[in-house]
Amino acid sequence: MSIAPVSLMGTALALFAVACAGGSLSICLSSKRREGVHDCSFHWLNYANLLAAGVLIGVSAFHMLPDALESCSTGQALGVYVLGFIVVAFLDTVLSHDHHHASQGGVNQQLSQERYKDEEEANASENAPLLMDKALEREISFATDASSTISCVSCQQGDHEDVLLSGQVVEDDLYVAFSGENNREREAMYPSNRTTIASAWSLWLALSVHSLLEGASLGAHDRLDLALGLFLHKGLVAFSVTASWRQTCLKSQQYSYLWMVLCLSFAAMTPVGIFLGWTLMKDHQEGTTDGIVAALAGGTFLYVGVGELLLPAWQKSSYRVLAVLAIAAGLGLVALFAS
Repeated sequence: MSIAPVSLMGTALALFAVACAGGSLSICLSSKRREGVHDCSFHWLNYANLLAAGVLIGVSAFHMLPDALESCSTGQALGVYVLGFIVVAFLDTVLSHDHHHASQGGVNQQLSQERYKDEEEANASENAPLLMDKALEREISFATDASSTISCVSCQQGDHEDVLLSGQVVEDDLYVAFSGENNREREAMYPSNRTTIASAWSLWLALSVHSLLEGASLGAHDRLDLALGLFLHKGLVAFSVTASWRQTCLKSQQYSYLWMVLCLSFAAMTPVGIFLGWTLMKDHQEGTTDGIVAALAGGTFLYVGVGELLLPAWQKSSYRVLAVLAIAAGLGLVALFAS
């Protein structure tokens, strides 16, 4: 089932709105979690990804590949189909490589902060000085070994004696001054501003390439079932990516402007791809070239459906029966809209 040119432009605007809505929903839920309103579970997102995966795989295998086989030879269709899969996988690997390395410290930043705080509290509780009553006699002796950096404080309280390491004496109370190793560890945990911005732009570049290819495929073939798969995929990707940017790359308020630029430009990539694909193919007569384009687009959607949606969501699914049902529902939607 094809889409009229006017409806195709409306579909492009609708995809832009869906991407913006997905990002806004992620921000809203993230803000509520920070305010302690609720702790929302995102297990449903895995099953939504599996649903979108079923749609894209169905479009690729049941429509794009058969269209390619009708327009060109079997060898050409299958070869370009596999080539499209490999090219997109290669681009995804190359473009995501810098992002993974640049954000290695930022992806787990929140977990690192919590771990650091837990370790700091544990060390403080183990090495916490005894607050001694002024009436009690205190005996403080320091090690005189110049090669040692540890100061030992002997605190006698009745018959009980404790030894404090790395201690510092203050007039009223006794506090522990921890060594500088924790400060060095803290610096290693948090990425620099330069790393943060590079990570965000790397992720944006990888996703923008995918969005352009997806939009160009829809613009060239104007299929309603393909538009359905893009609607599901675009909203979920915008939701997930916005959450990633907000929690890792662009968590600081000073990056709010950059975050808005990345989100809006990412949302616009699919409409731009739709316009380019429609412009290039509107006056083109069906033939071998059309079949090659269909095969290339089919390989692209096969990789997106399997590599980016199905496999990651399948590994995170707690109930495999629901996962299978979600994939089957996606395939069923393809058959429904194609009829």
